[in-house]
This record gives sequence, C-alpha cells and structure tokens, in this order.
Amino acid sequence: IMPKGRRSDFNYQRHQPYMNMSRVLPRRAREGLDEADELIESGSLVAARSLLENLKREYPSQEAVLSALFNVNKNLHLMCCGRPNT
Repeated sequence: IMPKGRRSDFNYQRHQPYMNMSRVLPRRAREGLDEADELIESGSLVAARSLLENLKREYPSQEAVLSALFNVNKNLHLMCCGRPNT
C-alpha cells in the first residue's frame, strides 16, 4: 500500500503542456516543411503545394503538414479569386 498523498511511479507521468514540434515531427517532415517555407518565400506557391501534398501522403495525421497545406491553398485561392471563401 502506498502512503497517503503519494502517487506510484507507474500511474504518474509528467506531461509538458506544449510539446516541442521538433520532437513530434519526423525529420523528413521537418525538412519538407522547411523546403516548403523556402518555396513560399520565393513565391513558388504551386511547387510548395505539390511538396506539401506529397508530405501529406507520407504523414497524413501531422497537424503541421496539414496546416501548411491549408495555408498554401488559401493563399493560392486569394491570388486566383482575390478574396477569401466565406
């Protein structure tokens, strides 16, 4: 029996409220996101979208990849149509 007020090491785990993204993302995904950022900064949104779509196929549940792809598509839509979709 554990003394009152103590938690067993088995049941208690420390969690950081905000995890460092570099620990969460696989290296290939981080490298791909960095490359996509460079393409976006240079104005190559279509190439960035293509790269991000490939990353999405490899890492379909990575929020950083999905978020970057969403933002690129949104910017392409704004360039095409001139105003956001509502």
